[in-house]
Amino acid sequence: MLWPLVTLGAAIVAMHARRNIPAIYQENRDHLARMNSVAILTGRTVLVEMERR
Repeated sequence: MLWPLVTLGAAIVAMHARRNIPAIYQENRDHLARMNSVAILTGRTVLVEMERR
């Protein structure tokens, strides 16, 4: 099962965001947690809006 790899990837992304963009991380912390949940990762469609900086 790929779940351990997904969890590791999510932790790495969260650590990177916390370190490099702490204000944006704090603002989106709840959304990041939900985005990496089993329900979302196993769902049919996930829409993600990305903003370039």
